[in-house]
Amino acid sequence: MSRPADQSSAPDAIVAAAGARVMALHRWIVRLTIDPALVDAVHSGAPIEGLQDEDRALLRAVDPRAWGVDVHRRARFVTTVLEECPVIGALLGPEAIDGWIGGPGFAAALAPGGSLCLAAAEALAPAAGPLGELERRLCAARRPAPPVGRGISLNSGVDAFFAPAGTLAAFAAARARLGPAPLRTLIEDGLRLRAPAVGPGEEALLISADDRGQPGVSHGSPALVRLLDASRSPAPRAAVLSRARKLGAGSGAAELIDALLGEGLLCAR
Repeated sequence: MSRPADQSSAPDAIVAAAGARVMALHRWIVRLTIDPALVDAVHSGAPIEGLQDEDRALLRAVDPRAWGVDVHRRARFVTTVLEECPVIGALLGPEAIDGWIGGPGFAAALAPGGSLCLAAAEALAPAAGPLGELERRLCAARRPAPPVGRGISLNSGVDAFFAPAGTLAAFAAARARLGPAPLRTLIEDGLRLRAPAVGPGEEALLISADDRGQPGVSHGSPALVRLLDASRSPAPRAAVLSRARKLGAGSGAAELIDALLGEGLLCAR
């Protein structure tokens, strides 16, 4: 006689719950090593959203002085983000990144599969304007999600979008100001940038891998960017061909789609 489904699955559920608790506790530990105010709250008994009583008891058993032994750990988190998002850092200042670290968004980035730099870019890009959004998209392109579903769609690590006119030139100028060692320029030289005036109008931008396999950004034709942007979700070839024709490809739609597949801008699964 086979075991009831609920009994056979019970050990797996227990293991999964224990693993989730261990990961949650790990996130609290990391936050405590960089946030003295959180250490005080844990030991004072003040209510802390999301912290279970049994986990608080474990954390309170640690000598509070131990959490501050590595005095440079928070600064290392900040520099990690600055290294990948120097334009956001130059526009908002490293203090904006430091202020984000330790909060709920930072805690989410510590979850399995999370990315510190991408989470910081997503949180801070709106305040940094079009240049921040471009840097966020580059950050995301460095972490391509595996393809999902069947059909033809935008390839992993590729992005196509519209930005205010002049965004790419302003972004290139900002990177040039930061020089070959952006972190030193930001920290030691204290470079800060003002948000540039961009627009009116818009430009079509395309992010794809360069010769070194790293995401690079360039201008694309508006029709191409519209086609790629509309292809984020997998669709049958016939639907993609129809979309290409509506965007002006006409009788050359099939040849265009095959070319985009060959260039790796689209993929078929």
